[in-house]
Amino acid sequence: PWREARRLGTAYVAKLAQVLRATAEGARTASPVLIADALANGRTLETDLVAWKAAIADGRETARLTPLRSTRAEEWEAAERLASALTMSSRNLRVGVRRTLSSVQMGQPLAAPLPGLLDELADAVALLGTEDALLPLLAVAGRLDPAALGATSLADQVLVGQLRVVAIDLLEALGMAPEAARAELPGLSG
Repeated sequence: PWREARRLGTAYVAKLAQVLRATAEGARTASPVLIADALANGRTLETDLVAWKAAIADGRETARLTPLRSTRAEEWEAAERLASALTMSSRNLRVGVRRTLSSVQMGQPLAAPLPGLLDELADAVALLGTEDALLPLLAVAGRLDPAALGATSLADQVLVGQLRVVAIDLLEALGMAPEAARAELPGLSG
């Protein structure tokens, strides 16, 4: 049961990372088509998430009832935490992708550092479920200062705000306390 849950989780985070990368490329090249495709792909993630969560629940129950195998209780709890965090994070990321699409459609490019930041977040997201996820996610969280990123337009500020919420959710999913996760974000001025 662990293999199936892990396979679905890995596929989910890879698909979410691809949505972020396509959004970054669309923002970089001012291509509403790329961003619209990313948004459409992002909307299909819900089905994948439901299947992953079901595999976690079923697998955990099967493992619990199988006396000859380790239940991996901590691993099942970590998978449940991550899937729950990704439920919220995926929705927040779709809001950011929609805002990016609107911005590009109106001819208002994002602040120059934001597409690169989306790529960095995609790299961190792709590592979720592994032991290597925390440091790249901390690096992204530490850069989410709207002023330092030159986020002056509404689209920039909405995107950075959504990314801040996502960073907290994902850091908590990796086991950080809520206060500690929030402390990883730069303070907001004025």
